[in-house]
Amino acid sequence: MAVPLFIFAATVCRFIDDRNCGSPPMQLQEVLNHRHKNYGSQLGLTYGPVLSSQLIKAPKDKHEQIVRDFKAIVGSIVVLASPLSVAAISQLLDISREIVDIRLDTLHSVLSIPMTCNSPVRLLHLSFRDYLVDPREKEKNEFWVDEKVTHRRLTSNCLRVMRGALRENMCGLSFPGVRRSTVDRLQLARCLAPEVQYACLYWVYHQTAVEYEQDDSQQVYRFLSTNFLHWLEAMSLMGRIGESLDILRSLASWLNV
Repeated sequence: MAVPLFIFAATVCRFIDDRNCGSPPMQLQEVLNHRHKNYGSQLGLTYGPVLSSQLIKAPKDKHEQIVRDFKAIVGSIVVLASPLSVAAISQLLDISREIVDIRLDTLHSVLSIPMTCNSPVRLLHLSFRDYLVDPREKEKNEFWVDEKVTHRRLTSNCLRVMRGALRENMCGLSFPGVRRSTVDRLQLARCLAPEVQYACLYWVYHQTAVEYEQDDSQQVYRFLSTNFLHWLEAMSLMGRIGESLDILRSLASWLNV
């Protein structure tokens, strides 16, 4: 898992320049200190200082919570099927916007975090994801992200979001046969927020990324037995109804139906 020199250089420069993490001399010293530690890979040398900076200024009794927040928030960002905004991430994960902002504030060297809360947060380079989820880093990196756990958590969050938002005629249309093209975009955005649209599109993607457990089938059954038609309505409103059959086939294959 070698990382090109320009990625290392760009990441280190952004890290040193990020005043939210500390003064440039302190940041540079942190990078130099890491060069004398055994991180086992070039990715560890590149991203180790960034992750360590999450804990440097925090009281020791806060370290465990910071790591948990990181795994919940950043772990989700690197596993998402499609990028989401800070506002949508907060709603999807049921974590306060303030906490999300705080945890992301020192990660500008590895994440593209827009000034506007409704623009998506993106990875600056996929190697950051590779490093976080690499099984070989599990024992060495306390910020290591368990993909299976994260996918399972995202599945539950997607189902929770859909159960709370989906209902019959959720956009208040005048009659059932109205053409989707006539539905106002602002009206659609109000009744189907970005996190709801994400949940509708990708809940099965996250569900099928984990090994089957009996509780999973019960969770899926409860959702489909009460919200199946509402989910189809939402997919239709988004103009993605054509994808619903493939999504259901994927789910059925995973359930081995």
